Amino acid sequence: MRNRRRGGPVEAIGDGTFALNLSAQDRETMASLVDQLDELVASGPADPRLRRLFPVAYHDDPERDAEYQLLMHDELRRSRAASIATVREVLASSAPLEASQLHGFM
Repeated sequence: MRNRRRGGPVEAIGDGTFALNLSAQDRETMASLVDQLDELVASGPADPRLRRLFPVAYHDDPERDAEYQLLMHDELRRSRAASIATVREVLASSAPLEASQLHGFM
C-alpha cells in the first residue's frame, strides 16, 4: 500500500503561499507531458490535436477565419509557450508558490 500524502497535491501553507506536494516521479511524468505538448504547439495549428488551442473564430466564413488565424496565431502560440514555461518552472522548483504562480500553473 502506498503512503498517502497528507494534504493532497496542493496544500495551503498558511502565509498566503502553497506547497505543491508531488513526488519526483509525478513531476517527471508531468514534465514529460509538458514537453510533448510543447512539441505539438511548435508543430503549428494544422495538427488536429491542437484545435482547442488554436480555435476557429469564424466557422461559416473561411476567409475571415484565415485572416483571424493570420493575426492571432503568433499571439496564441506565445501565450501557450508562456504557460508551458510556467508549468516547467513550478515543476522544477520545490519553493512555496504564491497564489498567482499556482494560478498560472493550473
